[in-house]
Amino acid sequence: TQSYGIASRGGLSLAEVIIDHQEIIYQQVQVPDIILTLTEEALEKFASFADEGVAIFYDTTLAKARSGENLTGYPFTQIASDLGNVGSVNILSLGAMITALPMIKAESLARVIRKRFRGKALETNLQMLQAGAALISKGVSTWEPS
Repeated sequence: TQSYGIASRGGLSLAEVIIDHQEIIYQQVQVPDIILTLTEEALEKFASFADEGVAIFYDTTLAKARSGENLTGYPFTQIASDLGNVGSVNILSLGAMITALPMIKAESLARVIRKRFRGKALETNLQMLQAGAALISKGVSTWEPS
C-alpha cells in the first residue's frame, strides 16, 4: 500500500510491502519485520519499533545517527548521489536490506528490475542494487566515493 498525503509538498510518505508464500488477505502491515526510513521525520516516527525487535535501516545522510539494537544506519542518499542517481536510493537501500536480512533473493529483485527498466535506468538500478549489497557484504560503515 502507499500513502502520500502531503508528501507531494515535502511531507512524509509511506509504502508498505507484504511478502508471503501464502495468499495475502489483509493488505496492510500490522506488525512489521523490517522498516526503512529515509528521513529524520520518518525515523522519529518509527524508531520505537526497534525496541520491539523490528530491524530499522535508516539513512544517515538525512537523519541523525542513532545507536541501539535493531538500528542500522548508512548514508544511502549520499551513496546514491555519488553514484549519479539520487532517485534510485530506494533500490540501493533494498540491496542493503535483502543482503542483511534475506527476505527475498537478490536475483529475484534483479529480475524484476530487468523487467521494469531499460537502457541507462536498468544499468543504474542494477548498480544501485549491487552497491547496497556491498555495504553489508563488505561491512562498510563509512562511504568513500571511488
